[in-house]
Amino acid sequence: MPETLYLIDGFAQIFRAYYAIRNGMRSPITSEPTHAVFGFAGMLLKLLGQLKPDYVAVAVDSPGKTFRDELYLPYKATRRETPEDLTSQIPRVFELIEGFGIPIVGVPGIEADDVIASIVQRVLDDSACAGLSVRIVSKDKDLEQLLCDRVALFDIHTDTTIDVAALLANKGITPDQVIDVLALTGDTVDNVPGVAGIGLKTAAQLVQQFGSLDGIFANIDQIKGKRRDNLEKARGHLPLSRTLVTLKRDAQVPFTLKIARARPPDAHKLIPLFQQLGFHRYQDEVRRLAGGDGAVPPLPLGEAAQRAGEGGGAPSTNGAPVDRGRPHPSPLPGGEGTNSGREGTSPHPPAPSPTLTRGEGGSVRQLPGIETDGSTSSSSPALRTAVRASSPSPAVHPDGAPSSPSPRVS
Repeated sequence: MPETLYLIDGFAQIFRAYYAIRNGMRSPITSEPTHAVFGFAGMLLKLLGQLKPDYVAVAVDSPGKTFRDELYLPYKATRRETPEDLTSQIPRVFELIEGFGIPIVGVPGIEADDVIASIVQRVLDDSACAGLSVRIVSKDKDLEQLLCDRVALFDIHTDTTIDVAALLANKGITPDQVIDVLALTGDTVDNVPGVAGIGLKTAAQLVQQFGSLDGIFANIDQIKGKRRDNLEKARGHLPLSRTLVTLKRDAQVPFTLKIARARPPDAHKLIPLFQQLGFHRYQDEVRRLAGGDGAVPPLPLGEAAQRAGEGGGAPSTNGAPVDRGRPHPSPLPGGEGTNSGREGTSPHPPAPSPTLTRGEGGSVRQLPGIETDGSTSSSSPALRTAVRASSPSPAVHPDGAPSSPSPRVS
């Protein structure tokens, strides 16, 4: 039976959960804000309980500059500051993901979309994964360039699948044309310049008619009036815009199918966390997914208060404050923090990296291919969860073998 890998656009889902509950939520024990954690937990419970993925991973942005910042200094410079009550919930979300046994994948210098794109490309390129399909849990328009017969976007909140056919029906374009359409329209959220007066519909029409961005300018004489003037004015920056919206597919990403194999959640981690945060109805769902009786004693009030005073036991995020250099746009109706067709976008907090993929000096080394042995045994916590990026160690295979010089999915 064909298997499926679910790749979750981490911060997009965190933002969507945050804005979905307008009045917010707070723990009755610690008084900390919890609505983003609550929404993210519900999403994971639905994914694991109803969709039953074979493999699952969460892709996140790493802190610091990316290669796009180096190319274009104003990139994402117009974003607002991340809300305080969201910043404080991000370590809790990481703690939650750890309890579900799902790897968090982030690479310095690139964004979560690039992480997803690189994993997707590795899967598609490896003949050993010919039967594996990928569902990207996001509706970010930038990710539409990855669509093919084995890759689809999935909106888990509405159960809507965006595949090649849906893209053509909805926008009249193919995945190969997505990049040129994005370059023409620009992106107000990411501060990517486009062409004045050209929105999605017009951009799609132009690309349909002339085939590509290059085709448009090769036939510029056929375009009249103000539209031609605007295209001519934008001609100088459109190659840069095209580069900014093109996802990187060849990054060395710390990922294997072995560590992404879906497994029962750790009830002994999640139920005390849910008790502390006041998530009562989720506890039975965790017990059911964990199998057995899932018996976990209630967290004593005194212990809960003690944990709250210690920060609730949330995992470290590289021991650094959240990077506020990537402000987020104000929310719009519909529970999304976006104003250009992009799903909730990242606050760029420090996203830890798995220890065993860190090279000397914090660089990311060449990684081994994606294992397909179907193992369901638990990997080490260092591989399966986010840890301090300041603890580098040589890149190794999950089974202890040295990494190969050339990643492949096998």
